[in-house]
Amino acid sequence: MSKIQMSFEEARDKNNIGLILPEFLSSIFYVVGIGDEKLFDFAMTKSPDKKEMCVTVSEDPELVSFDQWSMKSIGGRELLKAAPKNSGILLTYHAGGDYISRKQIDWFLELID
Repeated sequence: MSKIQMSFEEARDKNNIGLILPEFLSSIFYVVGIGDEKLFDFAMTKSPDKKEMCVTVSEDPELVSFDQWSMKSIGGRELLKAAPKNSGILLTYHAGGDYISRKQIDWFLELID
């Protein structure tokens, strides 16, 4: 289990999503999209609960590598700031995933700015 997965597990156990923030900010993720490092647009999909759109990311590039899509690396802080305003973040693992809603992203941005 990765450090980010452990931070989500702790956050769930303590009912405090803020506990993921230090690990999230220091992590490097790979994100699915269109374009290259200079001009890149996130690929958007429906969130797990279908209430909002989301950006799909992973710490493992193999999990977000698709022939028809581009991929780029991005730091956690940059990802929070760059995620489109109408979207959450779906973090995928080999077995499962975690979701950060738009409301949680906005709260994180208030804490780090």
